[in-house]
Amino acid sequence: MIQGADPKVSDEQSNQVERSACPTCGSCSGMFTANSMNCLTEALGLSQPGNGSLLATHADRKELFLNAGKRIVELTKRYYEQDDASALPRQYRQQGGL
Repeated sequence: MIQGADPKVSDEQSNQVERSACPTCGSCSGMFTANSMNCLTEALGLSQPGNGSLLATHADRKELFLNAGKRIVELTKRYYEQDDASALPRQYRQQGGL
């Protein structure tokens, strides 16, 4: 952090910024590879809305992964039981993504 090298910024101020930017495990304000790819899959429509930004410890995380599991089962049944090729990822991406 640039603030960490600034002698006018106290260690406590710098630590406060760090705690605000990375409040818990699982998501932070940094757009590093994991967060970038997570947000990208959401933008393309390949993951559930909120998947790229919801904190790992947030109460809504359980609902998110349960909904993802239900969606996987739904798409699998459509493809294998109904011979519906629109359930394949390449079709799903085109329907709901960018």
